[in-house]
Amino acid sequence: MSSTDATPAALPLLADRPPLAPGDRLGNFLLPASDGYLWVFYEKTRGFRNLVFLFPQDTARNTKALAELAAAHPILQQSRIDVFAIGRLPVESVKRLGQQHAVPFLFYGDPEGKVSSEITQKSGFAPDQAFCLLLDENQRLLQSIALTDIPEGTLGETVLGFYCDRLPAPLEAEPQRTAPVLIVPKVLDRADCDALIARWKGKNEEGTVTTRIDGKDTSQIDPGMKQRRDHQVHDPELDTWLSQMVGRRIAPELAKAFYFQRFRFDRFVITCYDAARGDYFRPHRDNTTPSTQARMFALTLNLNTDDYEGGGLRFPEYGPEAYRPKSGDAILFSCSLIHEALPVTKGRRFTLLSFLRDPVLQEQIDRQAKGGAA
Repeated sequence: MSSTDATPAALPLLADRPPLAPGDRLGNFLLPASDGYLWVFYEKTRGFRNLVFLFPQDTARNTKALAELAAAHPILQQSRIDVFAIGRLPVESVKRLGQQHAVPFLFYGDPEGKVSSEITQKSGFAPDQAFCLLLDENQRLLQSIALTDIPEGTLGETVLGFYCDRLPAPLEAEPQRTAPVLIVPKVLDRADCDALIARWKGKNEEGTVTTRIDGKDTSQIDPGMKQRRDHQVHDPELDTWLSQMVGRRIAPELAKAFYFQRFRFDRFVITCYDAARGDYFRPHRDNTTPSTQARMFALTLNLNTDDYEGGGLRFPEYGPEAYRPKSGDAILFSCSLIHEALPVTKGRRFTLLSFLRDPVLQEQIDRQAKGGAA
């Protein structure tokens, strides 16, 4: 019996939050700098945390903030924090300010304002606001702060405190054996995860597997292979929201890590593995039938990692380790890998699942199925 003890929660629309929100990656750009050269932003990042200070005008408050960052640069570097500044100023003004305040980091000039205006608009700030973007090692936004919200004279201290409180300085560590998977943090936030769980509570059904029967791919319940309850996302508005929000956050990482750039999502599914039922998914691959051949990558996004025990994702071809990404984090892996969802031993594990298909390969398969040439 489907659960009906909750009304599906409304998810925020994509338009409700800026295009550059926590979890999104700051786009690449090319601008002249105070040293007289053109520099590509991504070429100058080196695996440190990144602070980007953007200011639109050469005001006393903005230039003082630039000087504060220059003074704090040595201690920020000790904590593996790289600093970048972008001034919506002529290149000569950037050179002058760089020399005047002995700026030791990359200081870009954006005389036409194209790059800075785009970043400002995507971040949700007003055109005349100066602000800081606090990024992780992969140039993903952790937090944006207006300069006016930082007490004067404390910019360096504020930045250092933010990173020290939230992200401990990386330590050198010996590599461990791992499966070839990609974990993308903060794809969805806590409110998003809770809203999806509420959707599942409003309606769910026994999950199925795809099997080949009499020459045709068929979905059927198979307790010998899988036991869990699913909510299929049929709501077109929610499907579009998930495709856009999840897609924009995983696409840059897939392109960088696996050079996989063109894909479309299968239907999204919200799942629940319940310890009280002894739910599980036995070892399997996700692309072994004709209808699943075009699946390239599987997506599992944990919705409530702290609320259950057990329930890890294991890739037995690569070792016994169980992967448990944090709530809101996604793990992506090739559909050719054997994997299993281990039993939940306490509580309930909720996830958002989908597959990423190659649209060109899918088109070829569809033509072949209709009797046409590939």
